[in-house]
Amino acid sequence: MLITNNKSINRSYFTRMLDYCFSSFISIGVFFIFLSLWQIANYYTSDFILANPQNVILKALEIIKNYDEFDLIISLKRAFIGSFISLCLGIVLGIISYKFKTFLLFIKPIISINLSIAPIAWVVLALFWFGFSDFSVIFVVIICTYAYTFSCTLNALNDIPKGLKDMAKIYKFSKKSLFINLYLPFSLAHLLPASLISISNAFKLTIMAELLGANNGIGSKIADARSFLENDVVLAYLLICVVFLAAFEFLIIKNLELIIYKDKTNV
Repeated sequence: MLITNNKSINRSYFTRMLDYCFSSFISIGVFFIFLSLWQIANYYTSDFILANPQNVILKALEIIKNYDEFDLIISLKRAFIGSFISLCLGIVLGIISYKFKTFLLFIKPIISINLSIAPIAWVVLALFWFGFSDFSVIFVVIICTYAYTFSCTLNALNDIPKGLKDMAKIYKFSKKSLFINLYLPFSLAHLLPASLISISNAFKLTIMAELLGANNGIGSKIADARSFLENDVVLAYLLICVVFLAAFEFLIIKNLELIIYKDKTNV
């Protein structure tokens, strides 16, 4: 919401989306600078050390075109299922911990122990427990990312000003109104960025788990490419992951922010 001559101006969704698209040109410019530096580095080294960016982009397009053959859907499914369950688990545990302080005292050591264990150790344990399967990859994603969502949910609820809670009690807000007008906006302010980080981490963990303990998926294909010294294939998969996460942020997260936070002009 803009303030002009003490009058507020509500900007439409389209206008704010247009502003955001224009601001994205800087990111696109940085991407092309990165491609230029990549091309220069390739010129002074070799394709074996750093593949030509043009070949990598063409390979990435080939992988996307033949997505089924290159196991893209398998990895996407594992990452989304794992991150969805992780988000739900973290949010539920965060809400319960906020309502019941005894439960918070119980779960805090578990979260601390969980955070102190390296993800690679969970991959190895998942292989022992569940073997080479979808569930072992999804388990690693869940166990390594739910703690972050839990912390974001708990912090969001604890950050709600006490004055607003007291005001809601005085005016006797219904539970539905309290949730929509108070708890949901404060929670989403933390959870929307957290969901993007969670998805990003889920992708990294999925690929790592597949690389070490699966016979299909992007990680498995990267392992094959490493064996055949196909540098361009490895970089093509990494490029696809970066583009996918950028598209997810632009199409889902930013759209939700623009719809929910109508007064926020700089998103």
